[in-house]
Amino acid sequence: MNHKELYGKSIRDGFTKFNLENPHVYNAFENEAFKAINKGRKKISSDMILEYLRWQILLETNDNSFKINNSYSAYFARFFIEKYPDYKDLFNLRKLRSEENGPFMSIDDNGQISFL
Repeated sequence: MNHKELYGKSIRDGFTKFNLENPHVYNAFENEAFKAINKGRKKISSDMILEYLRWQILLETNDNSFKINNSYSAYFARFFIEKYPDYKDLFNLRKLRSEENGPFMSIDDNGQISFL
């Protein structure tokens, strides 16, 4: 079974809803990413940040199934890069299963990033 069959919505839609209802999670994600950047890290893992938030910070969310769904990790990284395109190389991004054709993101001549 895939995410849509289990929950009635795509992972992207699930992330969007979760992020709107739990903005403190992304704020904490961003904070931890900048802590790593300020310590000189050139590459970090969105999974690592979410595990830290889940187990060390003990963030509370409104999700009854998962505190923070692992499936949202890629979207937290992409959201961070959309806000801070200067850090487009901070996370290793891979094409998502839902992105059937073309690259997983494009960067125009002005540095504007868009995700497909």
